[in-house]
Amino acid sequence: MNDLSGVQSSLNGIQRGMDSFRQNSQTVADQQKASQPSEKEVSEAIVGINQDRNQVEASTKTLKAHDDNLGNLLDEMA
Repeated sequence: MNDLSGVQSSLNGIQRGMDSFRQNSQTVADQQKASQPSEKEVSEAIVGINQDRNQVEASTKTLKAHDDNLGNLLDEMA
């Protein structure tokens, strides 16, 4: 995998995590407004939020590693 595809993959991972986080957060908000909230839906959404956070954190670390490697490469070339 070259650096650009790795960076793009990291950015896509961050975007997917954020999109899913928004959906799960909306589910929690909708259930709190409902007259008969579903504990199962809220629980699943909260688990999803934790998974989303982990995905964003992992993708961010991967992006930082690509940035560090590129910085090291540029330092060696200079």
